[in-house]
Amino acid sequence: MTPHVAEIANLVGDLARANILLAPMDNRALTAGELAHAARVSPQTTSFHLVKLTNAKLLQVTQQGRHRYYRLASPLVAQMLEAVMVVAGDRLSRLRPLSKASEDLRAARRCYDHLAGRLGVACAEALTARGFIILEPEGAQLTPCGMDFLNDELVRT
Repeated sequence: MTPHVAEIANLVGDLARANILLAPMDNRALTAGELAHAARVSPQTTSFHLVKLTNAKLLQVTQQGRHRYYRLASPLVAQMLEAVMVVAGDRLSRLRPLSKASEDLRAARRCYDHLAGRLGVACAEALTARGFIILEPEGAQLTPCGMDFLNDELVRT
């Protein structure tokens, strides 16, 4: 049975779990210890959260030797987290960011196959405004004008 929206929102709404989910946004697989450090909680607390997140199919786990590695379960999970970050925007939070790394993720990151964060959004907006790309639900479409622009830039370099 698939968890309901409220259950997923509850899981993502916990500060430690949110930080655990944000840590592998660049598609890396991380150990429980690395995730505990990112979330600034104890290994025992992290273990509790990892069970919940894997059971809800937000994280997947891979065993390599004696180590277990966690990564986002799918690009859909990354898209959900990105959407929540966009909705949250730059509003002042009642909770401070836990680390410089979390602020860096909001500023710029690579998420699966695309640029994300404020820098990624600014790039997409600039390319769209100049008519170089058309944004579509499944990605961006390069326009003929965009192709000419890229070809000109390649020739210059």
